[in-house]
Amino acid sequence: RELFRFSGWVTLASLFDSLASGFDQLIVGGFLNVRTAGLYNVGAALAAMPLYEFLPVVNRALMPGLVKFKHDVNKMRQVSLDVTGFLAGLSLPVGVGFCFVAPEFVHLFYGDKWNEAVPIVQVLSVGAALGSIGGAVATAPALALGRTDLMFQRALYTVLLRVPPFILGIWMYGLPGAFAGYFMGSLAVMLSNMMILHRTLSLGYGKLAGQMVRPVVCVAVMALALYMAQAWLPQASAGAGAAAAALGMKIVIGIAACGAARLAFSKISGRRELLDIKTDEALEAAAAKLRAMSVFSSGKASP
Repeated sequence: RELFRFSGWVTLASLFDSLASGFDQLIVGGFLNVRTAGLYNVGAALAAMPLYEFLPVVNRALMPGLVKFKHDVNKMRQVSLDVTGFLAGLSLPVGVGFCFVAPEFVHLFYGDKWNEAVPIVQVLSVGAALGSIGGAVATAPALALGRTDLMFQRALYTVLLRVPPFILGIWMYGLPGAFAGYFMGSLAVMLSNMMILHRTLSLGYGKLAGQMVRPVVCVAVMALALYMAQAWLPQASAGAGAAAAALGMKIVIGIAACGAARLAFSKISGRRELLDIKTDEALEAAAAKLRAMSVFSSGKASP
């Protein structure tokens, strides 16, 4: 009976999650013309691509790690809090950063005929980043502690808070109204994830919100740097070479600005978060690998 209850909630949650994730493209096709629907479908797929490349990997890695602390709720609480900040520190820069590189990306990989999809990609990539915050972290303790009913509640709230505003928005204001409905749904998903963490691990909403401060500030610095740089960067309309150069420069500027902001935040607060620690470890590992390759090359070059 317990197994049936556990799997039953998971099945219902998956059903409602599927409904919430694909409904917008169906509704756009029903309310707007064929060309706009096609642009929206391509834009939605592109906007989701950067995040959905790494989030499933994080999900698979996170679940076994949290299950180890099933009988140590305090440890699970701290790990979940750290990982929430870690994922927010990744997903927000990726989503907002993709918003800024969308013109060059679409020009290079899809061509000029899809330029009208750029605003759609820009809006939905930020919405996707908001909706991803806390998702993987919330799912893991819900499964580990057998609270799969909360996963169903999250999926139900997402459908109720995303579908009606989206339909109302697109009916009254067209595509801009649909964007507003999409953002409301993304916020609903984020808040539902926070609700799961609060109810499974008794994590205070203040602590969860505190994990968002550093990622939000760093993303704001990155966005400001990219916005100011756009005035002197090559324009995508100037050709493939200019688009590729602008794409590369935007990526470098975004990473540098976000990294500098995180470093400054760590120095001022005197506290390093999980993302800072993991970044340092990755850089040290990369440097060690480069040194090893250099020594190996020198050894081969010697007579």
